[in-house]
Amino acid sequence: MDIIPPPRRHRAHATTPVEVKSLHVAVTNRALIDQAKGVLIMRYRIEADAALHLLRGWADEFGVSTLTVAQTIIQGLCQGHPKPTDDPRLLDQLADALGIPPPRPPVRPVPFLRRLH
Repeated sequence: MDIIPPPRRHRAHATTPVEVKSLHVAVTNRALIDQAKGVLIMRYRIEADAALHLLRGWADEFGVSTLTVAQTIIQGLCQGHPKPTDDPRLLDQLADALGIPPPRPPVRPVPFLRRLH
């Protein structure tokens, strides 16, 4: 009599490095979107669904992903560290919509000039 093993069930966790990395990226991206939603909820006193709708609307308006809008809000405006690849128009429009001054590049100190004798 042959014993037939039970059918394999869906795995509850990622096992390969690719699956782990993919899951990590997905969780990180979701966290950024949730943080941006939180900013909009606080700023406009709206519900979470309305905040997500607003993020998606801005993404459609600028032809970028919802994640890009969320990254621009969190990293570019709230943390003051925009990426060099950020669209300055998007950064300025979002800053204006949120009432947050857009970050400006830091001013480099002028080196002291040596006195000539």
